[in-house]
Parts: sequence; structure tokens; C-alpha cells
Amino acid sequence: MKPVRRLGELLGRRPVPSPAGDLGLLVLFALLGVVALVTLGSPARYRVEAFEVGLSLRLFDRGRTTILIPPLGSIQAETHLTPLELHVTLRQVDLDVLAELLDGEDPSGRVAVAAASVLRRFVLRVLGLAVLGGALGAALAGRRRAMELGRAAAVGLLTLGLLLGVSHLTYDRQAFATARYTGAIRAAPWMLGLFDETLARVKELGDRLEFLAQNLFELFGRLDELEALGRVKGDARLLLVSDIHNNAAALDFVGQVARSFAVHAVVDAGDLTDFGSPLESLLVDRIATLGVPYLLAPGNHEAPPVLGALRELGVVVMDGRPVEVAGLSVLGFADPAAATTDPAPSGDGVDELAERIARTLEELPEPPFLLVVHNPAVANRFAGAVPVIVSGHLHALAVWEEGGSVLLNPGTTGAAGLRGLTARGELPMSLILLYVEFDPEGRPRAVVADTIRVYRLRTGFTLQRILLGLP
Repeated sequence: MKPVRRLGELLGRRPVPSPAGDLGLLVLFALLGVVALVTLGSPARYRVEAFEVGLSLRLFDRGRTTILIPPLGSIQAETHLTPLELHVTLRQVDLDVLAELLDGEDPSGRVAVAAASVLRRFVLRVLGLAVLGGALGAALAGRRRAMELGRAAAVGLLTLGLLLGVSHLTYDRQAFATARYTGAIRAAPWMLGLFDETLARVKELGDRLEFLAQNLFELFGRLDELEALGRVKGDARLLLVSDIHNNAAALDFVGQVARSFAVHAVVDAGDLTDFGSPLESLLVDRIATLGVPYLLAPGNHEAPPVLGALRELGVVVMDGRPVEVAGLSVLGFADPAAATTDPAPSGDGVDELAERIARTLEELPEPPFLLVVHNPAVANRFAGAVPVIVSGHLHALAVWEEGGSVLLNPGTTGAAGLRGLTARGELPMSLILLYVEFDPEGRPRAVVADTIRVYRLRTGFTLQRILLGLP
């Protein structure tokens, strides 16, 4: 404290040339005190429903908002005109409270109300710090009289109040559309939608998708009555999905289709989640209510933490061992990127994975009926070696035959995830119903692939019945 006291004494004894100069010096030290105290004292933690967040404010920096999500990275956007930088850090998530929040009514509205309350408390906090900082600056300058301290405190309050007011008036939420992502979070901008309008639309979309699924069941029933198509016996019915990307509404759709068509199993070609974090497992816990086996070949957006949570839900996570379902042998392999905690492009390790699949097929006494691999660049290499091959990753539905094999890609059942619900483009939800019949010797054969695309419901949907194995 002695150096500070000595500085104050020296400054207090320094003669000033005029009252205007004295006032200017007082304002200068008041502003320095505001900058120092707000920067050092503003960091605070608050509870926003299920989220514990840290807020801090930096003065005389760029007008931007930075959202930190350790350890995934940060999101940064130029949101306002004043030289203030707001830092928001996600400290902790209470998973139990989050589950209750998502199951309740208007979760995004509740988060918005809680966030507004926290923001008001934070503004009052930093304004108080500005008052104290202004007075502290005056005291360090040797101005100890009550009037001078009061003036300096007023300078701090008015200055920061003006900056906050202009920040509020010029704040542009749309700036996050062009935000800069750093770290692993670059792979999943859908998380921003978690705090915006997307969650409010998930339940509505899920209800409408269930209604659509019921109508599709009736429509396909009528199609079966057409003599030109013939009736599909379907000893085994598999629902093929892929690239759900945390879209909870898509899982509602999958569940309704599975029930309406009495499928024997759901086969997922990967990218059920985006980050592969335990938090995301809350968005896909509807799998436990499907009532049929759920087989997953992990994609490049899965990771060990979420795969463990999915196993607890009863999901069969496939990676190199045949699985029997509805009398069919299914062999699935995880994308190499699923072994890491960071989302990575599906492409690294393609040759190694293909070699591993080839060795496994050679070691098996007979090939499986169905091979499931997330990346088509790997899956398509085995055309002719396995009767049916399923892949995903490309977000484009496709059905074709090659070398005696049926190759299927369900596209993106989640319409690219939560971010797809607010996208401007027409990226449809899509899936495939595969019908399999057994000959008298018990050998399975894929006979029909029913494809379904849903275009945001407002535009409508398309369906196509493809007869397989024809000349």
C-alpha cells in the first residue's frame, strides 16, 4: 500500500494549471479506476435453469461477445458497436435439471426468462463496480473530498451506463450467423440453436411427424393392394436410418414408423450425435422407448463417452462382431473417428478400416446378410461380397444394386440435426424401410426398399417403392 499512498500524495501535491485541467485529471483517473475494477471484479457465476454460467466484462476492447464452452472451444461474434467485450462461459450443466427442462413446456422460453434475470443482475453488479472504480481512481489521484469522490463515482456510473445502453441498442443477435468458431465446437454449430428457437419447435415437429407416419402406414397398405406391385410379405422388416445429429423430433418420427410398420429392428449407419458427449445422450434417450432392437455403427461424430451412455440405453453398438436380429446376420463397424473425443472428418483411416473389414469377412464361415459402415467410401468397396450394404454420411438418400449387392444410404434422418430445423434450404428427413423374405431353405433376400423423404412438412413428402433383385 505504501507505493500507492505515495503515488496519491505526489499526485495530490502536484499543482494543476486550471480548474478545467483539474477536472480533466479527475475524469482520467476515474475512468482508469473503472477500467481496472470492472475488468478485475466483474467475473461472476450465475445459475440459468440447468446451466451454470460465468459472465465477465472487459472495457476498451472490441465490441464482441465470446461464448466459451470448455473443453470444446469458443464462439465469437462482432455483436455491438461499443468497446465492450462480454464473455460467457458454460461452467457446468445439471443433467437431471436439463432432462426435466426438455420434458417441460416451452424450455427455450424458460431459459430466456432466467437468462434475462441473470443479465439484469450482472448489469447492476458492473454498474456498482463502475461507481466504486470511479471513486477509487479519484482517491488514488489524491482527491479525498466527498464532492470529488462523488463526481468521480458519477463519471464511472455515467460512462459505463452509456456504454451498456448503446451496446443494448446496437446488439445484433444475427451476428452469430457469421460467428468465428475455434476448437472442436467448429464441427457442431447446432449448439447455438439450443438457446434459440429450435427447442421450441422440436415438440411441434415431432407431433406432426408422428401424424405423418400414421398416414404413411395407411398409404403403404393401399399400395400393397395394387396388383402391379404385388403384396410384400416381409418376413423381416428393418428400418434404416442415418445422420440423426441429435434431432429429437426425428427420433419421434423413427419411433412412430417403427411401431406403425411393426419393424423388427432399427439399423443406424452412424452420426446419431454431433459431439459424442454425455450431454447429448439426453437428446437421444427416446431410443429406450422404441421397443425394438437398435443397432448402431458409430459415425465420425460419435465418441467413447456417448457410446457408453447409449449402451446403457440398450443400443447395440457394432464394431466388428456379427449381430443376429430377426434371423438376419448384421455386421457393423465404427468409423475410425469414433474412437476419439474430438469430432473429425470421416476419411482418416479409410484404407485401414477396409482392410479390417476384409479380414473379418474372410474369417467368418459365411458372409453376413447386412454390412453397415458409416462412410460410403469404405462400404462401397464390398459390393458383391455382402448381399446388403448400408452407409450414411453423405446426407443424400440412395438405393442401387451393384455386383449382386443392394447398396442403401438412408440420407439424413435428422435433416442434418437441430440446425437443419431452421435452415433455409430444403434438406429433407429421410429413411428406408427394407423388406426381407426367406426362401424355403431359410436364405434371406431383400425384396423391397420403401424410401421416405419429408420436406419440412409444409412442402410435403415423397415416397418410393423400389423392387429389388429384378433384371
